[in-house]
Amino acid sequence: MEYVSTSSPQNGFTADFREMFYHPVAPDGGIYMPQSIPTIPSAVFKNLEGMSLTDCAYIITAAILGQDIDPSVLREATASALDFEIPLQRLSDDIMSLELFHGPTLGVRDLGTRFLAAFMSRYDCCSTDRRVNVIAATAGDTGMALADAMKDVPGAHVYILHPRDESGRDKRTGFMLSGENATSIEVKGSLDQCMGMLYELLSDREFTDANNLVSGNTLNFMRLLPIIVTFFHAKAQMHRTGTCKPDDPIVFALPSGSLATLAAGVIAKRMGLGNVRFVTACSKGHSFSRFLRTGVWQGGNAEPSIAGALDVSYPGNLPRLFAMYGNSAEAMSEDISAVEVSDDEIRAAMRQTLTRYDYLTDPHTAATMYALESHMHQGEKGVILASVHPAKFGSVVQENTQTCVVAPKRMERIKSGSAVRQLALPPTVSALKKFLREQNLHKPEAAQ
Repeated sequence: MEYVSTSSPQNGFTADFREMFYHPVAPDGGIYMPQSIPTIPSAVFKNLEGMSLTDCAYIITAAILGQDIDPSVLREATASALDFEIPLQRLSDDIMSLELFHGPTLGVRDLGTRFLAAFMSRYDCCSTDRRVNVIAATAGDTGMALADAMKDVPGAHVYILHPRDESGRDKRTGFMLSGENATSIEVKGSLDQCMGMLYELLSDREFTDANNLVSGNTLNFMRLLPIIVTFFHAKAQMHRTGTCKPDDPIVFALPSGSLATLAAGVIAKRMGLGNVRFVTACSKGHSFSRFLRTGVWQGGNAEPSIAGALDVSYPGNLPRLFAMYGNSAEAMSEDISAVEVSDDEIRAAMRQTLTRYDYLTDPHTAATMYALESHMHQGEKGVILASVHPAKFGSVVQENTQTCVVAPKRMERIKSGSAVRQLALPPTVSALKKFLREQNLHKPEAAQ
């Protein structure tokens, strides 16, 4: 399989798997995706409803990576990473919720980070005598999930760039990192500035090679693979329960975030998922929503919301969507709708979802439900992707629904986590490089 830069997918830079994995930012500034998206044989779909999550995951990942990675590595990695349920809850005759928050840190990021860690443990990048440094930028949940996933990977250390916490999550829960393998770098700037620092850092090939850096964000295509799987797993459960027939139209609703889940859904559609479309919830004034309306991309800050993942001004996976749709808003709009959601609408949706369906949601899932119900067509089945457990936003949920959230037992482990902290780093890549050089990243004993 060859991977092509999103900046010029028809005739631009191409890379083999190893190049794509270690250098996710192409020389022309794009990020990588498969040059051609494989289709799943029709025979597989006939057996889809009888497959377990891990069997489904192996088939999907092998279809994409099978030419490059030993099948036994993929089989072991998917089995290790996806060792928890992803249930489809039926809320009504036509609306379901795919719960992506049953992993160790109660969020969708567990999927990609655990697969990345399981793969790295079996690939040649990790050993006890060679340190690998996984770096990511986040508003919270990615850091916790990445640190937890990497805690048993030999020689791995995690560096997390994040802005100061202004979200509604409980007492920095999003930044509690487990084990001694994580360094949390608080940046005096926005999430977009953190992402810009990371992007510029990973563009410096000499620096990343010298310091054994690997991207832990969805710039790294490996993070997307398990998310692709979830769409097939949702459809398998719908077939198994008789909720829909193979050709019935389905609309998947999801929070915008970095657009990683949306990009994964589009890839799944092109692999043969069927008659599906997508609705993404985003905050007011969001650039992606404006692009779909006008056909012109203009960056700019969206309104901050109580669902922070809806606020990302320049979503990191937007280049993959541009590449798949030829930069055409018209073509993209045939499959994708974007719905801007205000805080008042999110709060109302939290209450209404509880009243109508007896189903408790965090702000992101509530925004997703609002987007689905306002854009669902006659005859469609709707699936919301519930990306965060309500307990991670317990105070916001309780304030708006007057319902106390029962937190899973593993929530206590999350809240008791710790991290080495480097506070108030200026929002420049030079400051980041200076800090990282001081960590002696190339030395295995530095990870201890």
